Amino acid sequence: METPGLDRVGTGIRQVGRIVLCPACGAVMLEVDRLREHNHIFTWFECSKEDCGGQWLQKEPQFSVGRKWSLSA
Repeated sequence: METPGLDRVGTGIRQVGRIVLCPACGAVMLEVDRLREHNHIFTWFECSKEDCGGQWLQKEPQFSVGRKWSLSA
């Protein structure tokens, strides 16, 4: 059974809205670093649970981060 609003991003990571969930334990992940390199934004996440070592590196095209697109007629 799928949870409503839960999307799989890439392989092994789950995201609910803008909240990233740990692939190891399912806890909320915290953003610990962000780097812009060439045309991409790299975001490093670590699990918020003290006893979990879950980590995730997300790569997004620079133009898609935080932008809202609209079409005018």
